[in-house]
Amino acid sequence: MRYVSRTMRLLLTIISSLLLFASPNLHAQHSSSEIPLQPLSGGFLTVRASIAGHEGTFLFDSGSGVSNITPQFASKIGCKPWGLISGAQMTGQRLDMQRCDNLVVRLGAFQSEPGTVGVFDLAKVLPPSMSGIDGTIALDVLASCTVRFSYVHHTLQILDPGSVAKSIELSRSMPIHMVRDAEGMALTVNLPVHTTDGIAWFELDSGNTSPWVLVGRHLASNFELDPTVKTPQRISLSLTNGSSFVGSARLMDLILDGNLGTSFLMQYDVTVDLVHARAWVHPIAQ
Repeated sequence: MRYVSRTMRLLLTIISSLLLFASPNLHAQHSSSEIPLQPLSGGFLTVRASIAGHEGTFLFDSGSGVSNITPQFASKIGCKPWGLISGAQMTGQRLDMQRCDNLVVRLGAFQSEPGTVGVFDLAKVLPPSMSGIDGTIALDVLASCTVRFSYVHHTLQILDPGSVAKSIELSRSMPIHMVRDAEGMALTVNLPVHTTDGIAWFELDSGNTSPWVLVGRHLASNFELDPTVKTPQRISLSLTNGSSFVGSARLMDLILDGNLGTSFLMQYDVTVDLVHARAWVHPIAQ
């Protein structure tokens, strides 16, 4: 999210870096399905989805950890939120929320098994211009799938084996860390990045629509960044599959190594195999 106001800064911290939330158990789809995404102000993308048989408009955020719904949407589907899901923002601050269980999520032709979603009041952090959002769809909904995400072309594809082979034939794979915080219920994906001392793991976060890669201050020297500088700095990154990225970075006090947002996704589409923990990145033709 763009760092143009306190609201948007808060939104970046809360929505893009929630490492909380619960993951439904899903069955894999055997045919490819392309799900359109719609651009929204601030660089966000939305997706139409059905939860518990009720249609809604949701943010799509690969860094959110879990799919969640607003209290108003929970009331609409007849759920009384209960319990506690605890996690941490990427800055280390604890966040708590309640949950709704046994909900089926549909994205196009894809359908999840009954599972858990969080309940979070987006109205407290979204500007009025982004009203009408019913929650967030995250990678947990796709935990048994291989997906290809294009931020530039506004598409999310659930791939069958044949489509996977075609998608990856011209690029090398790399291992990913599948981050399962909140007692194993969350799901975010970290990509491997070379440093002078070893491999760092950067979260793939489509909700970070700032113009910067975010880097943990503890890795400043590994990327030849000045830890005393508060303004953005130039950075050069090399992923372990040979892909490279040059852009702007901002140092922050993080509990993770770094965060690859839409500045990275403007250059690469990403295919992620969430079953076998592999990823491919595909340069976007200019």
